[in-house]
Amino acid sequence: MSDRAVRYMITSEQSLNAARDVHLNRMALMDRQYKVCSIKPECWDVPAKK
Repeated sequence: MSDRAVRYMITSEQSLNAARDVHLNRMALMDRQYKVCSIKPECWDVPAKK
């Protein structure tokens, strides 16, 4: 595989990961804002288990 193709794949994966993280953070923010976690245990903003 060419260096250009590998670089494109790595950049695409990094962009996808960043977009996914932004989306999940936005969903968690909305859950906090609308207090979804008190109603639905499978919410996006689930506290980390200890």
